[in-house]
Amino acid sequence: MSLRAKIREKHRLLDEIIRDLEGLKKTGFENQYAIDENIKFFKAMYSLPRYFRWLVKEMPKIDGSRLLELSDFPLGHGRWESILQAELLEIEKWKFPDNLMQFRKELLKQINDLSQSSGSQGLLLMSLGSGPMEIERQIILALKKENVIQKIVFVGVDSSQASLDAAKNNLAELNIPIVQTDSLQADELETIKKKYSKHQFIIILLKRDVFALNSFFQDGSVDLIYHGQFKHHLDLPRKQALDSLVARLSNRVVEDDLLNNLFMFILPILIRTRWFHPILLNGAQFSSLRCPTKNDLKTDSAIDWQTKIFPDGYISTYKKV
Repeated sequence: MSLRAKIREKHRLLDEIIRDLEGLKKTGFENQYAIDENIKFFKAMYSLPRYFRWLVKEMPKIDGSRLLELSDFPLGHGRWESILQAELLEIEKWKFPDNLMQFRKELLKQINDLSQSSGSQGLLLMSLGSGPMEIERQIILALKKENVIQKIVFVGVDSSQASLDAAKNNLAELNIPIVQTDSLQADELETIKKKYSKHQFIIILLKRDVFALNSFFQDGSVDLIYHGQFKHHLDLPRKQALDSLVARLSNRVVEDDLLNNLFMFILPILIRTRWFHPILLNGAQFSSLRCPTKNDLKTDSAIDWQTKIFPDGYISTYKKV
């Protein structure tokens, strides 16, 4: 596609997004602030001068605690969320830059530690807000490459059918059992494990809100819980509730998310022409605005959690002793 055609296509997409947001605003949607900030952002995406004007004059004034991303709005059609999931999956699959490298390394380390203590007993790993489950695909391929024989059940928890469908499509190449359900009581989990007992890996997609997990899992029953770029979608009370929930359900937790800094506002514009992907940029940049700063992480770090900080994000790990 020529540069001129790319620009026309992008402008057409921006027109549709802005119409959607303006239509939602007229319905009296409760978070008018978030709609207004999204409209300002997408209007700025028509040209680089507009974008840098927004970056200097508007972005510093945004209250991240009141913000929503385009994919968070209840627009009914799910189109923008599907585009976001597809574009996120594309960049997660990149070899360079390897966007999942630090998260993948930490999860593989946790799995190795658990495998040494579990013996022949299988592991139960759970991803919250699991999305297209690219991290699981990469982990499974890495374990196969290393000839690891540990049996693992991966449970991906997501309330979005678009996300679950993306996961099914993304994991299909692995030729492993994939089961979607909206209930996972202990007996139901055991039934699935017995049915696919000859398989080393099983994927279970649980279509539920993460805060319903207490209905299915007992305290300490999950070997490892992890979530990537999920926590920033929650308000402060639910963030605190999430930390409490995961620490009850598992003795090990890994949290991966972005930092609130300028990284996501400048570098993605330059790398592989992400400028022509306004929905992806909205997700990345508004996510960053909802995330903690480096100083926040240093100040708020809990005793039971250890945090590693990188230029574009952080990884926090919890281990009950």
